[in-house]
Amino acid sequence: RLELLDIGSEAGGKVLVSLVNPLSLDRLNRRTVYQQLERNFGESPGAFWTEWKTDVIRIERFDSSMNPQTEGQFVFRLYAPGVRQLTLFKVPCGADFSAEEATTLASMRNVLEDGSTIDGPDEDGFFTVTLLQVNGDFIGVEDVYECETDNGAPFCDARPRHATCTEVAGAAPVCSCNEGYVS
Repeated sequence: RLELLDIGSEAGGKVLVSLVNPLSLDRLNRRTVYQQLERNFGESPGAFWTEWKTDVIRIERFDSSMNPQTEGQFVFRLYAPGVRQLTLFKVPCGADFSAEEATTLASMRNVLEDGSTIDGPDEDGFFTVTLLQVNGDFIGVEDVYECETDNGAPFCDARPRHATCTEVAGAAPVCSCNEGYVS
């Protein structure tokens, strides 16, 4: 579910928003996603990330002359039940992929890198997303919380009194020895 809050007062033209569910891993559904969006998102963006947690959200915004309008604020609420900290990736319009080639993490950009923000979740499981650039496909994922299982082993010592495990979104956790212990 998605609720538009602010499409940008400067839009003056049209905004097209499409939602496509890539979450089913069966071959038929992946092919349907490819046919609708002309790209394959695979199961997840890679190691240290969960499987996709949201639909693919294609946002296309145009000015009154129907020219693409990428820059400018665009705010919406996005439902992602059970997600504690949402990370949203963008694949820009025009990126070319085959049906067999999954979109890779290298071809995506974390929206926070351009100053966009993601707040939440609220008590109903919605995140408020403020994008500063649109015209692309957006999809949400969550970090794998390695530190919650055996103190991050094998990255950290499984004994919490020996080491402190610190989560790093989309990467291996950072492990530091506690006082009195050395690596």
